[in-house]
Amino acid sequence: MALDWKQTSQWWYGRFTENARSKLVNLGIKIIGTRPESINAIGPGVDARFILSRGKALQEHDRLRDEIRSRSNLQEVQQKIIELKTGGRMESVKLVDLPEAWARIPRRRDPGADYATYCKTTLGRFAAFMAEKWRGVDDLASVSRDHVAEFMEAETGRGVAPKTWNETLKLLRRIFRHYQPEADAYRRYLTSTPSRQVETVFRKPFSPEELRAILAAAQRDEFIRPIIVTGICTAMRRGDVCLLKWADVDLARGFISVKTAKTGAPVSIPIFPLLNNELKKRTVNGSGYVFREAAEMYQKNPYGIGWRIKKVLTVAMQGDDTGTVRPPEPSPAETRAKGIAYIEGLNGTPKAQRMNAVFNAYLDGKSGPEIAAEQGTSKASVSAYLNEIEANIGCRFLRGRPMGESWAALEKSNKAQLLATRETGRRRASVRNFHAFRTTWITLALNAGVPLEVVRRVTGHTAAEVVLKHYYRPDEEAFRQALQSVMPALMTDGAKSRDERLREAIARMTPRTLKRDIAKALAILDGT
Repeated sequence: MALDWKQTSQWWYGRFTENARSKLVNLGIKIIGTRPESINAIGPGVDARFILSRGKALQEHDRLRDEIRSRSNLQEVQQKIIELKTGGRMESVKLVDLPEAWARIPRRRDPGADYATYCKTTLGRFAAFMAEKWRGVDDLASVSRDHVAEFMEAETGRGVAPKTWNETLKLLRRIFRHYQPEADAYRRYLTSTPSRQVETVFRKPFSPEELRAILAAAQRDEFIRPIIVTGICTAMRRGDVCLLKWADVDLARGFISVKTAKTGAPVSIPIFPLLNNELKKRTVNGSGYVFREAAEMYQKNPYGIGWRIKKVLTVAMQGDDTGTVRPPEPSPAETRAKGIAYIEGLNGTPKAQRMNAVFNAYLDGKSGPEIAAEQGTSKASVSAYLNEIEANIGCRFLRGRPMGESWAALEKSNKAQLLATRETGRRRASVRNFHAFRTTWITLALNAGVPLEVVRRVTGHTAAEVVLKHYYRPDEEAFRQALQSVMPALMTDGAKSRDERLREAIARMTPRTLKRDIAKALAILDGT
């Protein structure tokens, strides 16, 4: 362990050895004054300001040295305890490797693409936080309860919703429980910190009229239309739809039988005529997936599926079928991260290398002609690369588009249709998305008198309470009629259901009273 410097840097460094590895750590102390030729120079010719800064750096060096020694001793004690309990030593995990370490944890089922992305992003943010705030703490065994507490406070400061905060806490518990069950951070913070109360924002079911508008808006999109049709007809989750296999589809019997990715529950779903017509248009392919293109995109970039669905919903709820909308416009950091992830999925081909250079140069502010000249390629190739990335990551980043053509402009004019305001959280809650098809299916089925047990057989829910609390969302008129139809006349004053009153109004119609009776029938339908 020794004090060190870099000729190209204005900071003092300390060289330390931990876990048999040497590392150079920035001590956070600036080199002040004129540097002598030797780092240990003394005497009247040496700048006094330099000697003063060196003294401060030595103090910080010694403090970090003692901390590392103490941490090493603690880790060795922990290892001995674990060896006594398990008969083996524990794997040491570097914080920068947490996303990959999380993926290696044994589990009964592979996590969904969205959840895996969330977990890896969160663990990456935790590692970046530790690198910035706590120099020298670079492995999981070195993380203390104070470190985790400060990170969770930072998450609160970011304004995340309670549900997201709870998920982050649960994720850290999982990673520590598997790799460092005796760690101070796990025993004294993660296991004792309670979850926060979650504000539940329920998804809104679509009305039959809205479903027709959605299907109409999806007609011209051959990629996403079958996904939407399947979601409407089956109440399946987005990932289950995209990864549906022909082996789970029995067109002869008219049933889909599959295990859900989220819970592993087996479900049996009748194939309605609308879905049957869609499935008959498709052919069995070598991949085994019913929707091969959607399966490939979902596994590589689930956000791409999400924005294609959101585009259809936005157009349908807007009442505009032009289909000229663009993807949303997230932060530059998110755009860059998603773009790089897409390019890395191309497996390092020469095209991917050129695309990576073009993409990063464009996000750095360079124009298409400038990039073409620098990279020695055509402007058409630059444009093609950028448009391909934008189409596949669901992030609008190309400059110079008229605002009227942007997704942001169209969505901004109609936010209340798809989003709901939260009391807490950084973003509005999405109440009209693909999962709302699941809410719609359940609500329509229960309103029509389908037994709850039958509904649960389709959705895979094990608890009736979950279905009724989170998915059954009837409007006031449907709720009133459902109750009124089963209550005794004593309570309802002999009131008849809307259908009964409508039938009576139609039966009374005559040529002389047709106009008046039609008005009455319409009033009954409107609930007035």
